[in-house]
Amino acid sequence: IFSLITTILKRALKNIDYCQNEKIWEKSEIYTPLIMKEFVQQYREALSKLLPDMTNVIAVWQSFLKQDKAQEGQKKKGTETASYMEETNETNKEHSLDDVEITLLKAVLLQVICLYQQVVPHLVAQSNFDFSKLIKGIFTEKGLQQEISPVLHYHILKLALELPANKFSWFRIQDAVEKVCGEKSVFYLLMKMFVTSRHSQLKIATKKLIFKVLHDSGVFEYTGKELELWLSHLDNTVEAKKEIVIQFLERVLVKVVTNPYPYTDKAADFVQEASILQVNLFKQDVDNISVPISHIDDV
Repeated sequence: IFSLITTILKRALKNIDYCQNEKIWEKSEIYTPLIMKEFVQQYREALSKLLPDMTNVIAVWQSFLKQDKAQEGQKKKGTETASYMEETNETNKEHSLDDVEITLLKAVLLQVICLYQQVVPHLVAQSNFDFSKLIKGIFTEKGLQQEISPVLHYHILKLALELPANKFSWFRIQDAVEKVCGEKSVFYLLMKMFVTSRHSQLKIATKKLIFKVLHDSGVFEYTGKELELWLSHLDNTVEAKKEIVIQFLERVLVKVVTNPYPYTDKAADFVQEASILQVNLFKQDVDNISVPISHIDDV
């Protein structure tokens, strides 16, 4: 079903891109860019009435996570006899096939959500779901999980880059259980993935996502070069010290992003003080350079 939805959404996206091409309709004698803009809006609304609701799409993802937890629980159970071990191996082989199928379904599902944002963004905007929960199922504190396909990492990063940053809880623990267990924020996991990723494509996408998250926070809107410097130094840090640096950056960024006003006010005060000092120094230099009029008269 989701493969069919993906095909429909891809075709719809091509239609929308064509209708939004103003160069085509500027030459038309019948349709104008304004008319086509209204048509695209009506087209999106008509599609949204035919497509499944975002709640149903997310419910499918959560059902996949429940299956993963159930399989992990079965793997943790001990075995007592050799015959039971053989039966378990047979079951694990069957589960491995199921895991491949579930991984592909998850990838398609993430692609569907990304296409929802591109084709019917109002459906995503109406959803109250915290999309950080999708990331928590893929990112871990150890970085990339070997059990999870890089395809999933690619699609979740693509989705995070496509969706608005406010759809994710980047800088807070999601629930009380995670606080007790000592879980880190999603942004911590994002930085962890950046330094541990061995796939260049995933590393570039993760870097773009970090930039987007910090830029959209409003605090780092005009400091792109500084962020570039931070990440390059983080990536080049000695392996034994990377964890300490990541934890330090997370604490600093969480404080600044969640409550930026004390720090932005201090920065504004420093800038104002520096400008006043610069003006005073300039006046002092002018006074030192200027020659007294009485001296000119004497000459």
